[in-house]
Amino acid sequence: MSHVSHHAIETDRYAKCIEVSKRIRWDTDRDVIRGRQFDFAKPFLPDGLSKASQLGFLSTDEKRLFSQVQGRSYANMFALVGAIFLVATLLMQTIVALRVTNMVGCMFFAAFGALSGNVGTFILYFLFLPINAIRLRQMLNLIKRARVATEGDTSLEWLKPFMTERKYKRGEKLCKKDDVANEMFLTVTGKFLVKEIGVEIPPGRLVGELGFLTPNQRRTATVECIENAQVMTITYERLLEIYFQNPQFGYYFLVLTSQRLLENISRLEGIVAQERAARAALATDK
Repeated sequence: MSHVSHHAIETDRYAKCIEVSKRIRWDTDRDVIRGRQFDFAKPFLPDGLSKASQLGFLSTDEKRLFSQVQGRSYANMFALVGAIFLVATLLMQTIVALRVTNMVGCMFFAAFGALSGNVGTFILYFLFLPINAIRLRQMLNLIKRARVATEGDTSLEWLKPFMTERKYKRGEKLCKKDDVANEMFLTVTGKFLVKEIGVEIPPGRLVGELGFLTPNQRRTATVECIENAQVMTITYERLLEIYFQNPQFGYYFLVLTSQRLLENISRLEGIVAQERAARAALATDK
């Protein structure tokens, strides 16, 4: 008899412990879910998404709590996926892939902010999206225009967004022979003269690209302004930065500069041929 009574007492104690544990668990979940007193007036997720209404064994308050717990779980899932994508951006070697991966990560974190009710997180990552989109579009346009340039259009308008404006007056030197070369020029208006060979440089021409490609990075000629002019400049460091961000651009740029070099060689060959013809004509007259 005493054994049965003792067993009943142990069962009552066990049931009481379970009840206290459930109450503590309820209070903890209620306070931790959103960092404040649980609001039973509205669910965390729509009932169609949380499916809490299908759990008939739960009371109304328990369904509300279940909805919030489930919403927090969804938010954490989005945060986990977003974190994976943002960590992946650290492994990207090209800027296009980096921008795309970063945008995907930002979308997941924005969803996390919306589901968790964290307005600051939502706004922050939502604003990152258009910034990344603008930079991505800029780089894609750069690659596209560089590709067009290698297919016959030698316009260098696609480089202007990465360049700065500078003005020169007549008589000023754009660069001097054997000077250290650290930037490249794109003529916009006015005229320049290559002193050593007497060749005029009209608007729309690239100047100083060979200094970027030569090992010692020295100017190969002196260029003087013979008519008030405006040029766009870009440093070699900036060119290297763009190249390493997207090697595809680097390839197109090398093709373009090779075309410029071949044009210069062809021009010099024409000058040499004219001089030889003139000398031959003089020799014939004698």
